[in-house]
Amino acid sequence: MPEHTHQTDNSSAKHSPITDINNRAKKSGAPGRHNAKILVSLMVVLVLLAGGVLAAGSAIKSSSVPQQLDQISQVSPESLKPEALKNQSPENESKAPASSASQEETAAQAQAAPSEPNIQPGNPVVARYDGKALTRQEVFDFAEKFMGPVAAQVPKEQLFPIALDQLINQQLLLGRANQAGIADKAEVQEELEILKNNHLRTVYLQDELDKRLSDDVLQTAYDEQFADFKGESEIKARHILLKTEEDAKAAIAKLDQGADFQTLAKELSTGPSGPQGGDLGYFTKGRMVPEFESAAFALAKGEYTKTPVQTQFGYHVILVEDLRDQQAPSFDDVKQQLREQLTRLEVQAILTEIRDSAAIELYDINGQ
Repeated sequence: MPEHTHQTDNSSAKHSPITDINNRAKKSGAPGRHNAKILVSLMVVLVLLAGGVLAAGSAIKSSSVPQQLDQISQVSPESLKPEALKNQSPENESKAPASSASQEETAAQAQAAPSEPNIQPGNPVVARYDGKALTRQEVFDFAEKFMGPVAAQVPKEQLFPIALDQLINQQLLLGRANQAGIADKAEVQEELEILKNNHLRTVYLQDELDKRLSDDVLQTAYDEQFADFKGESEIKARHILLKTEEDAKAAIAKLDQGADFQTLAKELSTGPSGPQGGDLGYFTKGRMVPEFESAAFALAKGEYTKTPVQTQFGYHVILVEDLRDQQAPSFDDVKQQLREQLTRLEVQAILTEIRDSAAIELYDINGQ
C-alpha cells in the first residue's frame, strides 16, 4: 500500500508489496535470552532419554528420543557462541550493560578471532572410554547425525566438546544396556523389528521416488503447469507523500515545469520511500488502499497524477513507470513444490502397482 502500507519501498519485481505498517510490526527484537539454557536442558534430557529413564526414575517411551533430537537440531547456532553463553548466564542477567567502549572492544576481538580453530590434519584419537578409542571424525559424524544442519553452522571448537561429551554418554549407556541384556528382551526385539521394517519401507519408497522424479520429469511438469500461465497485471510506481493538499499541488506544478520525479520525491516526500525516490516497486490490484489503487491503475506508463490523491496517510502524487503482467515463477523457484506435489501422486501410484501385482483376498469384519 502506499508508503506506510508497503512492505519495502524499494522492492524489486520479484517481491509483492505489502504494508510498511505490517513490516514494522514484524520487526523482531533481540534473540531470546534462554536459548543456551534450553540447549543444555535438551542435552541432559537426551542423555536421560537414551537410557530410557528420567532423573527421578520415571519411565519414558523410546519414541520421545527422536523428538528430543529434532528439538536439539533446531537450536540456533548463535546460542552456542561463547559470547551468547556468557551473556545468557544467570550471574550476568543482573549486571548493568557493558559500556560502549567495552562493546566496541568485544566486537573488535570477535572480528579478529579466527572462524575455525587451528585443527591439525589427520584423524587423531580424542578420547578413550573403557579402553575404546574415539576419533575426532567420529565425534563430528555424531554431531552431524544427531544435531542436524545446525552442526555445520556452529564453530567446531564450540561444537566439539558438546558432541564429544554426548557421544561418550551414549556409548556408555549403550554398553550398560548390552551388559544388562536389554537387546534380548522380547519387547525390545519387537520394537526393533518394527523400526527395521519401517525403515525398509521408507528406503524402498525413497529409492523408487528418486528413480521416477528426476529433474527431467520435474521440468516436464513445470512446462505443462505453466505453459499457459498468465499473471495478474501489475504496475511499477513511485509517489510523493505530502501532508497537505497545497504541498501536493505545489509538487505537481514543479513536475509540470519539468522537475525530475525521483529527485523531487527525495526532496519533498514525508514517507520512508522518500530516500529511494518514492519507489514502491511492482504491485497488483488489491495491494494498495482503494484511493491510491484507483488513481495508480488509471495512469498510463510514464504518466503522473495531475491532482493530489488523498488517503488516510496524506496526499500523494503518483507516477507509473511500468505496466506488465506478472511473470511465471522460475523452475528453480517451484522445483521443490513440484517435487512435493508429484511425490504424493507417485507414492499412490507405487502402492497401486504393488497391490495390483499381489494376490489379495478381502473378507468382511467377521472373516466371511
